[in-house]
Amino acid sequence: MRRLLLLLPLLLWASIVSAQKNYPAASCGLTDVQNAINLENATPADGDTITIPACPSGVAWTGSTAVTGSFTTNVTIQGA
Repeated sequence: MRRLLLLLPLLLWASIVSAQKNYPAASCGLTDVQNAINLENATPADGDTITIPACPSGVAWTGSTAVTGSFTTNVTIQGA
């Protein structure tokens, strides 16, 4: 019983850490970034990361370009 009590915190920590996922956008394009956000929103977990790769030279978002998402957990959105 004592061993179980010692292992319980480790098992709980491992389940929390393994729940975090990375959702990489396929490109820096609006549609790919929105898809990554939608995937994270479908199965959110604290500590998830959405990664956005660098855009090729000369490619940029312009005007009123926007992505949307409703986050209920702590999420990092990280650009290159």
